[in-house]
Amino acid sequence: MAGTGAGGAIFRRAVVAWLILGLCVLLFSASLEGLLPEAVFMTLPWVLYIAPLLALLAIAMGLWLRRRATWRTPLGALGAIVVVAAAVVPFDYLSVRLNFWLHKPIYDSIVRDALAGRQIGASGPDGRRQGVRRGVNYSFHPQRPLVVSFQWKTSTMTIRMVEYHEHPTVCPPPPKARPEGPDPETFCVEWPSLGDGYVFWQGIV
Repeated sequence: MAGTGAGGAIFRRAVVAWLILGLCVLLFSASLEGLLPEAVFMTLPWVLYIAPLLALLAIAMGLWLRRRATWRTPLGALGAIVVVAAAVVPFDYLSVRLNFWLHKPIYDSIVRDALAGRQIGASGPDGRRQGVRRGVNYSFHPQRPLVVSFQWKTSTMTIRMVEYHEHPTVCPPPPKARPEGPDPETFCVEWPSLGDGYVFWQGIV
């Protein structure tokens, strides 16, 4: 990605900065999804990825055509885009794991209280108890075997949550596109185990 002149050097720094920022946002995407309003989170791909990559390609081609950079400049920009695109799936998986481990102590404390039969949260019409502890939303039905749901985010398109199963053997198998959840039009697309009886639940509404 070598260039010639100040323009090429500045461009290389811009590409590296965008690459680092893009990978960091991917790594913390699960946490950001729960913190940011849905409208803001949905604009992130456009603001942080689509618009910048188009700008980088346009600038790289402009520098090359004006002979202020070599052919390796647009090639380097394409390489950075390929790296970020290839990192989307594995980094999303890592972001789920990271968000889970950041909140696991809170999950464990809620599960312990639920297993001990403590009256935590408020009781709903269906008998389920639900509440919020240190920013974590939880709900469960006080019956055995115990299943505790920790909802991360519900948007107009997706549902993401972690569930604790007292007996992990009752966790459903991993097939995709299986009807799940209270809405018959919700389909479970992932159910990987996170260990210690926890599973990650992701659905498309």
